[in-house]
Amino acid sequence: MNRISLSLDQSPALSVPVRFFLTAPLFGLAAAITLFQAGPTVLTSRWIPVLLGTTHLLVLGFIAMVMIGAVLQLLPVLAATPVKKPELVSTLLHVLLSSGVVLLGTGLTWGYQWPVKIALLLLSVTFLIFIVTVLTTLRHSPSVHASIKTMRFAVLALAVTVMLGVFLGAGHGWPNIALARQYTDLHLVWGLFGWVGLLTIGVAYQVVPMFQMTQEYPLLMQRWLTPLLLLLLLLWSWGQIGLPMYPALTWITGALLAIVFTCFGIWTLYLQIRRRRRVADITVWFWQLGMLSLLACVPLWAATMLSSYVAHIPQYSLVLGILMILGFAISVINGMLYKILPFLIWVHLQKRAYDRETRRQIPNVKKILSYEYMRWQFLLHLLALLLFLGAIWWPQSPMIYLAATCFALSCMMLWTNLLGGLHAYRSCVVQMEQKK
Repeated sequence: MNRISLSLDQSPALSVPVRFFLTAPLFGLAAAITLFQAGPTVLTSRWIPVLLGTTHLLVLGFIAMVMIGAVLQLLPVLAATPVKKPELVSTLLHVLLSSGVVLLGTGLTWGYQWPVKIALLLLSVTFLIFIVTVLTTLRHSPSVHASIKTMRFAVLALAVTVMLGVFLGAGHGWPNIALARQYTDLHLVWGLFGWVGLLTIGVAYQVVPMFQMTQEYPLLMQRWLTPLLLLLLLLWSWGQIGLPMYPALTWITGALLAIVFTCFGIWTLYLQIRRRRRVADITVWFWQLGMLSLLACVPLWAATMLSSYVAHIPQYSLVLGILMILGFAISVINGMLYKILPFLIWVHLQKRAYDRETRRQIPNVKKILSYEYMRWQFLLHLLALLLFLGAIWWPQSPMIYLAATCFALSCMMLWTNLLGGLHAYRSCVVQMEQKK
């Protein structure tokens, strides 16, 4: 799909997605500070309370925060159907999600039960409103292209993730409910490979060709990749909960899931390498880092499935988590933000312009955000990823402090750069109003 087929006239107010975009780096900064304070022991086991708390600060406060904002923006543009009362819905979702993440992160990190109880309620309401909003809007959509179908599948995966998360979270909030840790991997896979993975694929069908000047993804891939992924996730889950023939089912579906994600990662890199515009682009670097991190997860996941010995090595699960959350998801999100926000600012300025002369004063999309900030932030993000991976294998070294510092600086630079884009937007609007 190209830009001509987008319903830009349906785009909601700029404040709808931006409030989510600006909040996400702050939760990333909070996670970095928490890890710095915890010190080297935080990366010795996946079950350490501080690590559980910071993980949810990242997956809910950073990743889900941006994705909800992006969906609220892209939904009416791609589906050609507006979200009812978008500003009210976005404000409500933002307040509920932010409050829920703060309470959940606090409760899991410090072992307090009452914040977890309140957080589960707030987050359940948040995702219920979001899922109903998305599915209701998509039901009235006249569009049937691949991104819309993928968005439906991603929201269904989110629903499964939330139900599993509430079930697991109840063990942290109520003393009489046992912790069902055997379902943790199920929750993680549906969240990272289902919700995040499917939505990333759906967005990639639009963002990669449109903003990175590549060819389209093959129609066969757009038609069958995400339905196949959802089916494999269901079958893999069937095997995980111990139903008949579950050992073979888990191995086969797990291998097929790895193959499918490998195909997506390799093809995305192939499109980016052969893109029409060969000028260096930091956003492409973020996407390429994300795809390489995704591909690096495949042999690690295969090793844990094939060998019970490998599966019980604490470092392997931690490496997988770092690669999927920081390497894949947050890298791709950075790449999306640096393309989507300038484009949105440019579109809204075009709407406000009242004559040709005013349109000429609108800054070029490339000039809205600082390229130098992007470059330095990418280097800090990459360094943080490498240092976190090193800290897992050398827990007694000071790497965790360096990694947390680099990630904190990366989040601060992202926030500053996004804020600078909004400042440029407001300055341009003021100039337009003065010349009327």
